[in-house]
Amino acid sequence: MLSSSEAKNNPLYFLICLIGGVVMWLGWPPLHFSFLLLIGFTPWLWVLHKISFEGRNVIRKSIFFTFLFFLVWNILTTWWMAYATGGGAAFALSANALLMTLPVFLYLKTKKYFNKWVGYVVLISAFTSFEYLHLNWDLSWPWLTLGNGFAGLPFMAQWYEYTGALGGSVWIWISNILLFELISNVTKEVKKKTYFKLSLWMISVLIPILISVIINLKYSTITLDKKSEENIVVIQPNIDPYNEKFNSDVLLQVEKMIRLSNQAVDKNTVLLIWPETAISENLDEKNLSQHPSYLAVKDFLRFHPKLKLIAGLNSFLSYQKESEKTATARPWKSNPGWFDVFNSAMLADSGNPAQIYHKSKLVPGAELMPYPAFFRFLEPLALQLGGSYGSLGRQDSPSVFRVNKNLIAAPVICYESIYGGYVGKYIQKGANIITIITNDGWWNNTDGYKQHLAYGCLRAIESRKFIARSANTGISCFISPEGKILSKTNWWEEAYLKENIHPLWMQSEITFYNKHGDYLGKIAAIILGLLMIMVLYKLISPAKKN
Repeated sequence: MLSSSEAKNNPLYFLICLIGGVVMWLGWPPLHFSFLLLIGFTPWLWVLHKISFEGRNVIRKSIFFTFLFFLVWNILTTWWMAYATGGGAAFALSANALLMTLPVFLYLKTKKYFNKWVGYVVLISAFTSFEYLHLNWDLSWPWLTLGNGFAGLPFMAQWYEYTGALGGSVWIWISNILLFELISNVTKEVKKKTYFKLSLWMISVLIPILISVIINLKYSTITLDKKSEENIVVIQPNIDPYNEKFNSDVLLQVEKMIRLSNQAVDKNTVLLIWPETAISENLDEKNLSQHPSYLAVKDFLRFHPKLKLIAGLNSFLSYQKESEKTATARPWKSNPGWFDVFNSAMLADSGNPAQIYHKSKLVPGAELMPYPAFFRFLEPLALQLGGSYGSLGRQDSPSVFRVNKNLIAAPVICYESIYGGYVGKYIQKGANIITIITNDGWWNNTDGYKQHLAYGCLRAIESRKFIARSANTGISCFISPEGKILSKTNWWEEAYLKENIHPLWMQSEITFYNKHGDYLGKIAAIILGLLMIMVLYKLISPAKKN
């Protein structure tokens, strides 16, 4: 039972957690108030601080209000998932908020045995470890990785070329903790100590911004060589993904993209990019020439012999022998053998066989049934993106497309663009331009497609590469290595864009982040592991004495 004074505080805690969740939402793209993330956790930290003095049900109440805080933020930021699947969105939003609460539980438990500063280290390392896990397991949903929030103001995140988005996450936690320590007991402390804490907080905020300014100045002095320019075209066909994309004549859709392409390309164009599942016909990868849509593409390319095309497609591979089939292979209904379905990208030209890349980072529920032995019951909630329930096939690691001697493309498909470490693996294999093909129309005219676009700006910064982005609908664009959008289309319009980009910009350099990936997540996991060993030792040491 709660005392009357404890119960009286609950409405205030409730209101403050609601306000904190709103502040975090205001700091998220597509809004341009990312600096609010540096203070957004502070109201919630104050609630936990006040609860810690109540004496009863401290852990239970802290977890409840923590879950409330994260749930409000999740709902306000990613409510748009409900356009595709209402039940799936409700489950995803609540499950993600619950997962975000688990690191806080470790923090609360640790504070009981050590001082608050050890607790803060546990909080930062546990949450960063959670974000690292969220990048790598089958239930992966790194959309709300804290550091992604600075996509709203990419000039603040130029140092991501060293840390990736997880560096932004650590920055957000440090700033909020120091701010809370500044204001929590400000009336009780002597001025000298208050000034010290204020200085410490301001330094934590300003140093990363100052580093970004210095990096921006460095890159502003680079002179681009006109001789290394490559002319690239992206197409946005604007085909309704719900009512048209998978329910109408595929050949007519291909002909529409060919028409747009003929308007856009010229003798200088070396690369043309069509969006994800541009060819929605299920193509047999072993017999591409039997499909009319593929033949139409080849006929178009014969009129442009110097042109290469990157296009999304649905494809499949069949297996006759059981030894050949993969874990995701499905049996044919009427024929012997098995087959895998892929969300793919191909590189095609007028003369050579097409090269094909299979999407590796799949959307849980929509393209991947995570841990099917445990989550089979979720199939009715899964979004059926023009395919069938169950997992798509995928390849183990990324591959690149060589367009010409100067241009090597990373064929990033949709959801893969929110994985900075994975995108860096393309760069390690020689890619000097990132091509993102996507289909963002599933989320209607909401913040979903705008956030997805903004995250691309961070991938450009992390890799210091130009990005060419082709969306079926949503926003197609070109992004500079500094994360600036050079040109873009509007929502829900048939359009194309053309830009001269410089793939040899920083040719000899691979950023520190591209070399080492999400190393901060690994460091955080090691720190967390060591601290948990300390906690366990503290728990069992009294038993040893007895």
